[in-house]
Amino acid sequence: MQKNPIGNIVKWFGELDSTNDYATSVAHQNGSHGMVIVSEFQSKGRGQRGNQWESEAGKNLLFSIVLHPNFLEVKKQFLLSKAVALSLCDVLSGFVNGVSIKWPNDIYIGNKKVAGILIEHSFSSPYLETTIVGIGLNVNQSKFFKSIPNPTSLCLELGRKIDVNDLLNSICSALNKRYAEISLHQDRISKNYLQNLFRYDTFYEYRAKNSSFTAKIVGVRDSGELMLQTSDGQVLEFAFKEIEYVL
Repeated sequence: MQKNPIGNIVKWFGELDSTNDYATSVAHQNGSHGMVIVSEFQSKGRGQRGNQWESEAGKNLLFSIVLHPNFLEVKKQFLLSKAVALSLCDVLSGFVNGVSIKWPNDIYIGNKKVAGILIEHSFSSPYLETTIVGIGLNVNQSKFFKSIPNPTSLCLELGRKIDVNDLLNSICSALNKRYAEISLHQDRISKNYLQNLFRYDTFYEYRAKNSSFTAKIVGVRDSGELMLQTSDGQVLEFAFKEIEYVL
């Protein structure tokens, strides 16, 4: 495991093109593990599926974390995604009820999205070398104008503003604990992930290959595939982008 705790070094910026891009540019530096890059605004912030992450300047938490998880096999890389998502759940559940993880790693409050996670790995062996974890968390934004279909924020849910500095410290603390579990308690991470998974073990409608079907989520592999069981007992597996939730 790495010596530097996550959040040992925090660099704040008024504006960056992308915190993930900046984190990548400094990831080669000695002692970069655990470095956190925060920006009040991202002009080219990225979300999953190549989408742009919408955020009003100065209202939310937009940050990236440099990790060097060279103890973790590439084939088990999704454990890291589980740990990051769980750390956000750990913190947000202290503020509101109904927090869950929408596979693979969006964070929901009820049926609304409050945070997105973008993880980028690099490796040249069977083990991960560098991981950049990008997180966009809606904190104090109360109006959303663009194409996100179901956004929310902590401010909207609580009816009050949250100190983003304190919130970031809490997330770093929670992530340090979850990161340690990746090597010590992988079964616990996977169990907790399922316990916090949006729509877990209940039948809902999904869409894949232009057709809809009813199924329930029964598991997620360490490599990231979502496992669904249909009403007739058939178990199907889907990689990211191969399946769509019908909300």
